[in-house]
Amino acid sequence: MSAPFPPSANAFIQPKAPNLRTWHGRLGHACHQTVLDMFTNKATKGMTLDLLLHPGSCHPCILGKQVMASVPKVRVGPESTRLRLEKVFIDVTGPFVHLTNGTLYNMAIINNYSSFPWNYQL
Repeated sequence: MSAPFPPSANAFIQPKAPNLRTWHGRLGHACHQTVLDMFTNKATKGMTLDLLLHPGSCHPCILGKQVMASVPKVRVGPESTRLRLEKVFIDVTGPFVHLTNGTLYNMAIINNYSSFPWNYQL
């Protein structure tokens, strides 16, 4: 198996410094200003940063900040269901610390047609 470049060519390749977006992802999606402060204050030994590219938006951060729509209080319009269990809303909460029966999670199910709730401890 041969190398993609001859060994003499590899001597001239310089590793590129990570940009702000790369460090943002490596540090658990930390705020861009926090990453810049770490770089300017030399908080981490040997940290290099390429500031030429704008970081842009981060798709995982956008998804993490979204709020889920709540269960509608009134069933109206074309989305209302005509059959039992045609549409259900499920919400899982937990983990809880000390429940008497030893379960850690709670699952609430609401039937959209009848508004009948079920509650299961998992």
